[in-house]
Amino acid sequence: MTERDPNRQGWKAWFGRFLLDSDARIDSAVFQTGRWFAEQYERYSAFMDRFHVAGWRRVVVEIASEGATVGAAGKEGASGFRALADLTESSVLVRGERRSVSPGMGGFARVIVGRRSLVSYAFEPLRQLKESLAGEPSR
Repeated sequence: MTERDPNRQGWKAWFGRFLLDSDARIDSAVFQTGRWFAEQYERYSAFMDRFHVAGWRRVVVEIASEGATVGAAGKEGASGFRALADLTESSVLVRGERRSVSPGMGGFARVIVGRRSLVSYAFEPLRQLKESLAGEPSR
């Protein structure tokens, strides 16, 4: 009968250490990934806190956001505003060709309003409201 060496380890001991090592590596990776996501969320939250909008300004931002995201003529990626046109003719000139106008037809138009932008016309009632609420200073 041969004596067994107490320092010699069998495959079961090796496999046990291998599983323990693998478990530790997986736990560490999961923890580090969670910590990374938490840091990214904190950075995102801090960035978005700079743009906090509340009160009447939020109403203005919401209206402007909706208007800016409406697709022009149903095309994806294009931004614009929907409008109704009251035409006196049943056709329009497109690149030198006469084309008949049909319901739902898309198009592109430039609105020339002088030195003021179209947005300034849209915000004019809000500016007037703000000035009227401020009133004249008391004497």
